[in-house]
Amino acid sequence: MTALELMQAARETILLESNWVQGTAARDKMGLAVWPDHPEAACWCITGAINKVVRPEEKRMGKTLAPLHRHVMGVVAGALPEDCDTAYPYDVQKLVAFNDSRTHAEVIALFDRAIAADHTCESYNSFSADTNYCKHCGVNMDD
Repeated sequence: MTALELMQAARETILLESNWVQGTAARDKMGLAVWPDHPEAACWCITGAINKVVRPEEKRMGKTLAPLHRHVMGVVAGALPEDCDTAYPYDVQKLVAFNDSRTHAEVIALFDRAIAADHTCESYNSFSADTNYCKHCGVNMDD
């Protein structure tokens, strides 16, 4: 899967408000916090949804996709609105803070902006590309 496809899949994961959660990465149907890729997970936050779709890709490819994961988090964090609190140094912290302080509609709109902006990372969107470096976010797939 490409970074763009991963963002689209993460968005689809939480498209229904009943599949979205605040305060933790994921919850099961009983409301208990679980890992995002847990088979009983039923709802996710922004970062949980991204983790949910990246983990199966890692297993399928037989390698860690940490650089791709950072890239996806970076592109989504790069789409945060200007009025968003930027006191946090890491993209994941910014996304968690946004998820936990905004509405579901605002979270979906964030994914929409990130998906629309990802065209700047076309050279990075394929594992078979000649280059594994993203000029947009600086992530090197070889790291």
